[in-house]
Amino acid sequence: MQTVRRAVALCAGELGSRLRDRDCAIEALKVQVNALIGALRKEQATQDLLSRQITAMQSARVTKTNLEEISAINLRRWSPP
Repeated sequence: MQTVRRAVALCAGELGSRLRDRDCAIEALKVQVNALIGALRKEQATQDLLSRQITAMQSARVTKTNLEEISAINLRRWSPP
């Protein structure tokens, strides 16, 4: 009978150890997931910023091109033939 109790105690101890190991692994994975989420958010913010900067630069380029064209038209209009 003591052998059975001892075997059950060993099994219970092994189970407890495995559960603790599993809990530690889960916590480590949660830390990794949170770090990856933070990195992803940072990348998304950087991508959004760069996208806005590109759009602003393209708008400025179009405006500059339009101003140059208007200036050229005005110069032709006021230049003697």
